[in-house]
Amino acid sequence: MSPTNVLHNKMNQMLVQTHKIVSILGIIFGGVICIIGVLVMILGLSGSIEFMINVGGIVSRLINASPGVLIFFLGIFIMAWVKSRIRYEYEIRQTPNTYYEKGSGSA
Repeated sequence: MSPTNVLHNKMNQMLVQTHKIVSILGIIFGGVICIIGVLVMILGLSGSIEFMINVGGIVSRLINASPGVLIFFLGIFIMAWVKSRIRYEYEIRQTPNTYYEKGSGSA
């Protein structure tokens, strides 16, 4: 194997490891944000948030919602965004079996 291929394989392995670590940390971070949002709702921290989403003619509104609801949905969004970036790729290499037949001879 040439030095270029070895370097290329090593860089690919490092990229996969980095991507895996970032994905796991993103899911953990999103989960912590969700838990904080739930705690804010349970503790009853008050506030007033008016939140409206208009997607394709469909309107969703949250009026007088607790800030914990917005924090919870932010955590869900982070986890969904990170999860959508996780991709699994498999490479199957199959090398043909090489059999060598020895010539017949008398011993």
